[in-house]
Amino acid sequence: MGLNVVNPVTGKELKFYEVGNETVCEICFDIMNSGSLPSRKQFDEEFELFLRENKKILFAYSGGLDSTVVLAKLASECQKRSIELQIFTVDTKVKGRVAEENIENVLNFLNLKKNHFYVDVADKIQDNPKILDITGKPVTTLDVYKICREKGILPCGKICNTMIDGTYDSVMKDLGFTVMVTGGDTPKKNSKGAYSLFWTKPSGVTIVRGAYAFGLSKLINFTYITDHKIPWVHPRCGGYDTDCLIPGVFFAEGLNFQSNRGMEFVVAKYPIILDYLTERVRFGVINYEEALKMITSVDVSSEQSYGELLEILEIKSR
Repeated sequence: MGLNVVNPVTGKELKFYEVGNETVCEICFDIMNSGSLPSRKQFDEEFELFLRENKKILFAYSGGLDSTVVLAKLASECQKRSIELQIFTVDTKVKGRVAEENIENVLNFLNLKKNHFYVDVADKIQDNPKILDITGKPVTTLDVYKICREKGILPCGKICNTMIDGTYDSVMKDLGFTVMVTGGDTPKKNSKGAYSLFWTKPSGVTIVRGAYAFGLSKLINFTYITDHKIPWVHPRCGGYDTDCLIPGVFFAEGLNFQSNRGMEFVVAKYPIILDYLTERVRFGVINYEEALKMITSVDVSSEQSYGELLEILEIKSR
């Protein structure tokens, strides 16, 4: 059984197996049979050691749901332990109005505005070989998104990560950090092939997966926001993302503005959706039923988000 999805580990088509009455992808199958995933206790100990060993922590705040809850919890831990918390946001100019308001409102609510700064990359020239393969010449960050839309190429994943990781690396070097925390909600394999909160990305940037460090899930996050009266509003921008207009708009156009599509059609068009959902089911961030619903009823952008992105990219509406 296959859905023409590439296994990000092997680079080959992802295989699926029948286990009992369930269909399991080869990544889950390998984890189930190898026992390579540490216990929750081991992840907790890993994070505790990180907090004990650092007097200064750098956090990349996107303004999304996961990132917001991680910021609130991390700020509390830093305050208790007298750790200096520095926060920054990479400003791509495609976050959208609601996400930008969320960032300002949350920072003010948590009294962290003085700890925060923006890094504006909208006009930064991108000349990485991975970018040049798409653009053909060095262009600005915004132009990368514009060209990707014109060519029907979803930039989420390698393309966007290439640009953002370069900014992460620059900020870390400027401030003297070798590791930083993000809102990442799943663990990743380290250089030894073991699952860890610490992930050294292909770019060389090492990050701590903050949401998984705190044992968060989507349900926990929404409940936390409500219970603690954090002024965060869901931006309804689609794409299973809550701080960027890009994915929801690309999914809307790629699926002809129809949310309800068959699984094989969706996966063939955007395999990243399956990668995203299966990884989060695997680690308990969402449940199986939620994932199945999300892959057959894709979260496309609202009309407002769609128009907002086109205005940002200066493209006329369809």
